[in-house]
Order: sequence, then C-alpha cells, then structure tokens
Amino acid sequence: MPKKILLIYTPLCTPTNPPYSLFYLPSLIRAMSDYEIRIIDLNVELHKHFIKNPFNDFNDYNNKAKRFHKESGKLYKTINKALRDNEELPLFNEFVNLIQEQNPDFLVFTCLFNQQIFYAVKLAEHFKGKIKTVIGGPAATDYIKEHFDLVTSDIVKLFDFLDIEFRHKEFTVDYNIFDVSAYYTPEIVLPLRTSIGCCYAQCAFCNMHGFKKYIEFDPGFVKKQILPDKNYQLVDNIIPLNRLAKFYDYFGDLNIRYIAYSRVDKNPASEKFKKAYDSGCRVILWGVESGSQKMLDAMKKGITLEEIEKTLEMSNKAGIKNILYLIIGFPGETESTINETIDFLKKNSENIHLVAPNIFSIQPGSDVFNNPKKYGIEKIIPEKRKYLPPLYGYRAKGLNHEDFVKLKSKYKKELSSLNKYDFMFSVYKDHFLLRADEL
Repeated sequence: MPKKILLIYTPLCTPTNPPYSLFYLPSLIRAMSDYEIRIIDLNVELHKHFIKNPFNDFNDYNNKAKRFHKESGKLYKTINKALRDNEELPLFNEFVNLIQEQNPDFLVFTCLFNQQIFYAVKLAEHFKGKIKTVIGGPAATDYIKEHFDLVTSDIVKLFDFLDIEFRHKEFTVDYNIFDVSAYYTPEIVLPLRTSIGCCYAQCAFCNMHGFKKYIEFDPGFVKKQILPDKNYQLVDNIIPLNRLAKFYDYFGDLNIRYIAYSRVDKNPASEKFKKAYDSGCRVILWGVESGSQKMLDAMKKGITLEEIEKTLEMSNKAGIKNILYLIIGFPGETESTINETIDFLKKNSENIHLVAPNIFSIQPGSDVFNNPKKYGIEKIIPEKRKYLPPLYGYRAKGLNHEDFVKLKSKYKKELSSLNKYDFMFSVYKDHFLLRADEL
C-alpha cells in the first residue's frame, strides 16, 4: 500500500497567494514515486477562521488592505503572546485533528519565514513518536533539529528520508495539484521559479554569498511549467535584464503577466525592456537600496546612480511598473546621505511607482557580519530567540539602529509622497501585478 505524505504550510504569514513549495514538492514526489501526497495550508486556514477575506475585488483597495493589515497584526500579537506565555496556540487542536484525519506516514513541513517555525515545532512535538516529521525551507535551521526527525532543504536527503529513490528526470510542476480558491486575492498569482541562487552575490549586506550556486533553468523547461493566460510571481532572487528579455522568445505567445526581482543593468537598452514587457513582465522589484553613490559603493552594489536612472526610465517607458527597495541605515549612513537618496528619488519620480524603505539589519554570513570593523561596526550583539537563530544588533562608530528608526519616521511623509499608487500595493505586491495594466 502506498505511503501517505502530508505537506503542511504553517502559519504565520500573508495569505494572499500560495508558496512555490506547495506545487513543486508534490509534483516532484509524484513523478518519482507512487506515494499519496496531500497538501494543507494551515496559514490560510488560520486566517479564514479569524479574518474575513476582503479582497474579492479592488474597490476601495487601500482602505480594505489597511484594515486587513491591522486585523492581521492583532492576530499575530495574540499568537506571539501565546508563545511568550507558553499558552496553547490558536486553533492548535483543530490543526491536530485536521492532520489526524489524513492519517499520514510522514509530515513534511515547509517554512519560508521565521514566524512559521513556531506552529511547525509545536505540531511536530505533538506527533513525535507517532508520525515521522521533516521540515525544510529557508526558515528551517539546526536550532530546531531536536524537534524533528530531519531538518533539511536538500531534496536528495529529503527523498532518502522518505525512502524514495531520487532520479534526475524532467517533470512538470502541477498547478492544479490543490485548490487555491481560498487565498486572499481577487485573482490567483501563481509562484514560478526560473533559477536558484543570486547572479551577483556581492552585496555587503546580503548572506547569499556561497549559500547556493547560481543556476539558471532552461527557458524551454520553464515554459513547460507555465499555464497560459495566468498571473505569476517569479520567486527567483534576481533575474538579470538580459534573461527577462530572452523570456520573450519562449513566453511571448502565452499571454501571461508576471512580477519579478531584477538588478539594475550596467548597459540597459530599451529593446531589452520592450522584450521583457512583451514576455509578460509588468512589475519589476529593484534593489536600488540608496540614492547616494557613497552608500552604493559602501554596500558593494556595483552600480552607479546614472545606471539606476537609465534603467528606471527605460523600464517605465516600456510600460513596466518600478518598485524600489531601499535600505536606510547601512553602516556609514548619515542624515545627509538619506537626504541625497530622497533628492535622487524626487529627481526620478516620474519613473518610480512605489517605494519600500527598510532599516538595515545584520545578516549572519554577510560581509558586514564577517568583517564588522571594516564597516565601522564596533560590536555585534546577539539576542537569543526560542527555536530561531539569534537576532543580531550592533553598535557602530556613527549612527545606530535606534537613530535610523527615528530618521525613517522623520522622513516617512517625504518617502510616501513618492508613491504613485496606494501604499498597500507595496505590501501586497502580488495584488499590484493584477492592477498593473489598468493603473
């Protein structure tokens, strides 16, 4: 009799669209075994119980999105309090019953975000000794290995644990493998991966260096995964402009729309952006980080302000919406360099649609973490966390984290004034894709 696998996506994160792992893993397992695999998105189940889905349409979107954001924030605080006070997590018994109804041989947890770990650990502890448990994904670390039979993001190790022979064979991701109608979105945006790793991997604040070798999937193979006439969020770390343009040769006839992360090009060309648009690209998320050349150099971004300007202008002219990510407070930042960034953004505001500023934090494995003195950081301060890797604070020669929290607040209105559309679209970016052609 075939063994049963239950793939679980745990709370707590935004329930607007499904993660790639809920399609990729079941499709791969079915291609290589006769196992029965079922999927439960407990994150959606939790939200459905406590917060009504307001996103049936885009009428009064900003207010609906703000209310949902506020209500979900209250729910998250309730869950955090339960964790802090060692109380039972909301819906925990209901989730246990859902799992027991499936009578699985294996529980496979997939977690993208740190806050998903808590439900996964508690559920694994409940079923310890009764059902074999494994957890994977970016949030799965050795800090929780005692609670699971296996912690891994290695597919070969996972298959060995499941007693499935792993074979290198082509397969198709099945986007009809489970019902996606419950997600909080007017129209589903499907996840799609076209590469692994980062094509640049040199930014001083990032910990992607040496984490995964950069591998691009053949566009012909990617095309086989795509359902025509659908919306997609490309979940790659970064897709270079040349590759986005190349997608036109493969995706141009599929009538899809997609949102993707890209990197400012050293030699941007209008025809590349036109091809990207014609392939279905409607929104690009740019890690611009700063409008100060001094800070870009300190971050080892490898780009110039002139290259950013040209890239944004050509992207906008091609019909692609530009969302800019900013880092406030990288070591060496001052109020003066923040003002340089604001001036740069204002100068290029015609080609900027949304701005998403974030405050710098130290990531283990990054060059800043490994060589703090080089960046003027005098001390790195670890803060222990339950089930999670430490959270790292720091003391620097210049301004520190708390200073940048105040500065971000001080310039909040100026930064927000750069948004051409409802700010909440920068929070729920997949929703922005759905409106991109109309805005």
